[in-house]
Order: sequence, then C-alpha cells, then structure tokens
Amino acid sequence: MNQDKIEADRKLIAELGGNTVLAKLIGVTPQRVCNWKSRGIPPGIKIDFPEIFLQKKETAENSGSLKD
Repeated sequence: MNQDKIEADRKLIAELGGNTVLAKLIGVTPQRVCNWKSRGIPPGIKIDFPEIFLQKKETAENSGSLKD
C-alpha cells in the first residue's frame, strides 16, 4: 500500500479518537485498529462504515472547494 495512504489512515485514526475509540465504534479489537497504522485501513472496512470514514474525506473536499 502507498505510504501516503497509510499516513493518511494513521492521521484519520488519531482524528477519530485513537485505537480504542475507533475499535469500539466499529466493533473490532484495538489491536486490529493498531495494525491498520502500519498496513492501512482495509477498503472493505471503509465501505462498511461510510458514516465514519467517508465523511472525513467529503468534509475536507467541501472545505477545499469553498476557498475557490
């Protein structure tokens, strides 16, 4: 996986509250979330929880378009 995408996933995990908070939100173990910091968040997880993962991206895209 691309290092930039992995770094973006690390930042997203932190923004969402860290390993334990994110794990509780989606029903997985904190260790699994911790693994995503080095491997990236699996695309299937992002698709299964669009309200958590896709809103951050949409918000960033929308804020960027307001500057034009």
